[in-house]
Amino acid sequence: MMMTGDIDITTIITIIDMATTRIIDPICRQQWDIIQRQSGIMGRRR
Repeated sequence: MMMTGDIDITTIITIIDMATTRIIDPICRQQWDIIQRQSGIMGRRR
């Protein structure tokens, strides 16, 4: 990886992507868990 004076946009995007994945991923999984449970209660299992 080449290091220049200014950080290129792909590096910034990669860092942001990693950070958001780390933060959002558990939240999404939790939400998905709740949604699946609710749909299970409603009896909409496919």
